[in-house]
Amino acid sequence: MPKVQFWIDYLGNKYRESTYIDQANIDWDKYDTIVEPFGGTFGFSRWLWDKKDMKNKKYVVYDSDDRLLNFYDVIKQKLNDGTYDDFMKSYDDLKEPTEALPKNERGVIKLTGRKQLCETLEEPLKTMYYYNAVLNRSALVFRSKKILGYEPMMSQVTFIHKKFTEINWDDYDLSRTLIYLDPPYIDSFNTNYKGEFEEFNPVVGLILDFFTEKKANVMLVHTENPLLDYILKPYTICTYGKIYGFTKRKAVHKVYYSELK
Repeated sequence: MPKVQFWIDYLGNKYRESTYIDQANIDWDKYDTIVEPFGGTFGFSRWLWDKKDMKNKKYVVYDSDDRLLNFYDVIKQKLNDGTYDDFMKSYDDLKEPTEALPKNERGVIKLTGRKQLCETLEEPLKTMYYYNAVLNRSALVFRSKKILGYEPMMSQVTFIHKKFTEINWDDYDLSRTLIYLDPPYIDSFNTNYKGEFEEFNPVVGLILDFFTEKKANVMLVHTENPLLDYILKPYTICTYGKIYGFTKRKAVHKVYYSELK
């Protein structure tokens, strides 16, 4: 389990799964900047910062979800202006809206009550509650005393609302930059990314270009896919099994890695 928790209790496991990459013995000191174009809760960057003690890096997180990135920026602002502790206490003070319901009714009614409560909250409390209690249906035991740990990292992270295909890579010294890719998977397009399917083809093409043309230091995590593996097999650095939380679906994930030439 993570040493410290995060503001958004996302069900993705990239933080924990990143430990499999250790077997590849990558020299992380070669990189000054870590870029996550499909950032979300930037689990890989947090793993480097927390587990690998990479406290001297610059982290850049892109995402198409502007609400999520705005929330991160507000956290940074509150850490700077001294209002962070009060904000976290206000989250601690939230009560489960269905606490008094009979046990056999809780499973059905709880989410409805949470949605209603969410609409009464002000930002940024509303966003934090939405992602944790409504979208991810996490238990309301997410207390600030458990989140302590990532606050110092936030000053090293830049959040940018931009699609992967819109990033200008000329802004980076690619010889000292590692691009970590955890995109929607080719064989199971994830509508949670809020992208149109026709936008997906350019994403795949750009990812393959990074590898085949050696355009950057790039790492890709993806579910096992015969076609993708046929193309990127020479770049495979590790394989691991995964069980998805809600569905209990089993999958094999592969990590591909290529260095700039």
